[in-house]
Amino acid sequence: MKIFDMKQQKSSRIRWIAVAIGSSCLISSCASKSPNQNKNQASTPFIFRSLDLKQRRPDGSRDWELTSPEARYNTAARTVRAKIPKGILYFEDKPSFMISAEHATVLNDGELVVLEGTVRLKRLGVEPLLIRGDRLIWRPGLSTMVINQRPSALNKNSKIISSSLIFQQESGQLLFNGPTKLSRWEKNYSSTLDPQIVITAGNGRWNLNSGIIAAVGPVIANQTNGRQLTAASIRGNTTKNFIDLKAPVQFQLEEEDAVVDAGDTRWNFERNQLLSKAPVSASLPKGDIRGIGFIINLPKNTLTISNSCHIEQPDKNLRAKSCSWNWSSDLLTAAGNVNLKKSNSGQVQRGERMEGAFNPDGSIRFLPSEDRVKTQIKFESGDMTRSKQRSPSQVKF
Repeated sequence: MKIFDMKQQKSSRIRWIAVAIGSSCLISSCASKSPNQNKNQASTPFIFRSLDLKQRRPDGSRDWELTSPEARYNTAARTVRAKIPKGILYFEDKPSFMISAEHATVLNDGELVVLEGTVRLKRLGVEPLLIRGDRLIWRPGLSTMVINQRPSALNKNSKIISSSLIFQQESGQLLFNGPTKLSRWEKNYSSTLDPQIVITAGNGRWNLNSGIIAAVGPVIANQTNGRQLTAASIRGNTTKNFIDLKAPVQFQLEEEDAVVDAGDTRWNFERNQLLSKAPVSASLPKGDIRGIGFIINLPKNTLTISNSCHIEQPDKNLRAKSCSWNWSSDLLTAAGNVNLKKSNSGQVQRGERMEGAFNPDGSIRFLPSEDRVKTQIKFESGDMTRSKQRSPSQVKF
């Protein structure tokens, strides 16, 4: 958006002055003044009861409008000071944003506009967005707005705050100067209820047109149930309800001793799941779980490893195609070519499915399964002579 096109700059300034003087003449009746009075009045601001400024683009389409119930215009300084300003920004000749504040200062006949006190920039349309702050610096010629006092952006279920915010009007891009904090509610934004997720990061950007959002790290996400997630950086899309977490990614469960380490991971807010095709490992009090690809279902408190599941503990290890662990109930399920080997006895159990549970000390005990399980026992060499007399081969059940 451009207020003063270089070809129209001169005529636009004349229009500014004409509006200011014309409005003030309605109040002062434009009485004739002496030369000394005119000289003193040059530095005296004109006061007019209403201000109505409109700007069009070179092609004739509407650019922006600004109104105020009371304003002062200083012809020497080419400055307008207005109270309770309200305006509309246009995009492709259609209303795009509504803007309001307590005070406005327009410098150099519109080259710079400063809005102060409860500044509100509200996007119109089916996906409303509210940008707020205490001070907004608008450079119409550059189509940029900078909020450098308490900036925030709110939509239906999220709120972003940062040290300062830059709005690039032409591209619809919001640039956040960190630290940046994203708060998210499961349903709708509430000023009285705490958010379910709070993500902190460094500098970030959010495109209001495409929904693409990104931020540099370190990234820390905290949930109200005590879970914590960290990542190197994030990139996602707010319209599609996901954020991609860049490796290394670490997920801290409610229990302090349970930590999941993973590669690039997608956080699907709509399903409330973490998904990845990268290798993953989970550190437990007594052992480790690792594999390739996983799904963490947050509402159900489950970690499912999609391929090459491997569970290791001091006295046993298990291999399977996939496995699932519910950290709330401490239940473990392994499926697909399950192979359980006990280190002390050398006993090996095989089956298509096995279920287990965690003991209070962190060890795993496997429960009897309805599926057929084959057990193989290997005897030590000292006992092999006696065993060969009783059986020509290994004992199989």
